[in-house]
Amino acid sequence: MKVTHPNCLDLDPRDGDIELLEALTREFGFQPTQQKVGHWLTLGDIHDTLATEYAARREGACPSQRVFNRLREALQSDLIPRADLRPTCRLGVLADRGTREFLRRLEKQTCLDMPWSPYATMGNVGSILFLIGFLGGIVLLGVGLAMAGSGLLLGVLALLLMLRDKGRWPAGMVTLGDLADRVAALNHSKLGVVRDLPDALWRRLTAIAAEQSLISPQDMRVDTLLFAPRKSLMERLARR
Repeated sequence: MKVTHPNCLDLDPRDGDIELLEALTREFGFQPTQQKVGHWLTLGDIHDTLATEYAARREGACPSQRVFNRLREALQSDLIPRADLRPTCRLGVLADRGTREFLRRLEKQTCLDMPWSPYATMGNVGSILFLIGFLGGIVLLGVGLAMAGSGLLLGVLALLLMLRDKGRWPAGMVTLGDLADRVAALNHSKLGVVRDLPDALWRRLTAIAAEQSLISPQDMRVDTLLFAPRKSLMERLARR
């Protein structure tokens, strides 16, 4: 495939629009009418259609599906391949920097409450040591400040272990779909008012368009043409 125009997807004139439409249907779950598709000349035209039709239909989607879409959008910003972001994707593969940090980042990017991540081995040991240090410090306070200080030191060590703990997934939470179900339950009231990030729709559209073209999503604009403009007969004769 060759890019014949600097601001054009250069889709195949024969079936390029069909392939793009099929990809959009798989992604957004609806198929625009032929009349609206016939008026598509630029990416901006497609975006306008999605903003009016898809946004209205999306309000009726089930909470888990809406949460999954938001989670996938947040994870795509970390350059995780789109094909890997499915409901069956295992969370252990995605949370390479620890469960607690992973959930904290998702909470910030999606504006949704995430489930609490229980302590792993290090955190459990730290919580036990903290309890021992706290109770021991109170008991040893009657013996002397020096002895009570040892209990305080043990408590500080315990806090460090708890802070360094990366957490683990709650019981029964294995896949991205499991996480979406749990987050949907935690945010039942929020889902009625929280919306996707303002540019989320555009990012999803350009990601799909990039699969059909050699232009990167960062270089696409609202006036990016779908098909290369055809030269007139006079222009072609003038070049001979």
